[in-house]
Amino acid sequence: MKVLAIHLYFALALASAPICASAGEVATVPADFSIRLTRGACEGPCPVYSVSVDSQGRVQWQGKQFVRRKGKSTKTIAAASLQSIVRRIGELHVLAVQPGTHISHLDASLVTVELTLNSRSIQVAYSQSD
Repeated sequence: MKVLAIHLYFALALASAPICASAGEVATVPADFSIRLTRGACEGPCPVYSVSVDSQGRVQWQGKQFVRRKGKSTKTIAAASLQSIVRRIGELHVLAVQPGTHISHLDASLVTVELTLNSRSIQVAYSQSD
């Protein structure tokens, strides 16, 4: 599923992205770009968090429970990492995902991906079991 693929790519890209002090390097990323991934609770010890990236490469983390880092944290990723995320979103045609598609499992956390890119927005939710 395309949304699951972008979820995994987004998480991996952020986990391995080098930190960058210069936010001015992201000129090729659309000014309205933003992506937020939110993961909700389940019946067991599912991680509950949200992570977002904006067009300047600012990454905002909010860890709530069953995560290594609780609370808020903000960092900036390198321009190349940000451009890689935007490029991969385009390759996966995430903005073409049909609304209303939902896969659910019992005792699964709800994962929501919200994306804005080039004046288009989409929000997709699905259940993920660990």
